[in-house]
Amino acid sequence: MDWTRVISAVFALCVVLVSPVSRADQTDPDLANLFLALHSTQDNRTAARITQQIWAAWLHVDDTDVANQLNAGTAQMASARYEEAMASFDAVIDARPDIAEGWNKRATLNFLIGRYVESAEDIAQTLKREPRHFGAVSGQGYIHMQQGRADEALVWFKRALALNPHLTVIKAMVLQLEGAQTEI
Repeated sequence: MDWTRVISAVFALCVVLVSPVSRADQTDPDLANLFLALHSTQDNRTAARITQQIWAAWLHVDDTDVANQLNAGTAQMASARYEEAMASFDAVIDARPDIAEGWNKRATLNFLIGRYVESAEDIAQTLKREPRHFGAVSGQGYIHMQQGRADEALVWFKRALALNPHLTVIKAMVLQLEGAQTEI
């Protein structure tokens, strides 16, 4: 399997799925209830809606200039204008280092350009601010996959599923990695 294509597709999907809304960042008080609802539902449509609400909360920034930078960086990254995107995400982090999603977006960008150490460092910063960030946790698993460390990837993917049990691509990765372990 071509892991680079799979991983790139997942990250591209994450970029497309997120859109800004007018709520709060990782400090949104509704997040706790959203995570509870995410864990209690068995319905895939409901889980997808809840997951989108969580992403929307993480993406919101009350500062208009910073929100514009975050949105610009996301659009730049989606259109492969990586240097511009890096400058935008750096500006977000410089202005508001407390916003987890600035770090997460830069982690995604660093991953896409093959800077795995920097991506992992940004993921650590993301998780410091939002320990429930299943996107960042999944990203750490993908970094380990790219580095040929399937055992570590499996740990991170299982951690992502503990945060959001409805991540179908991550479920498939776990099943594949567990199957590879039993073949050895």
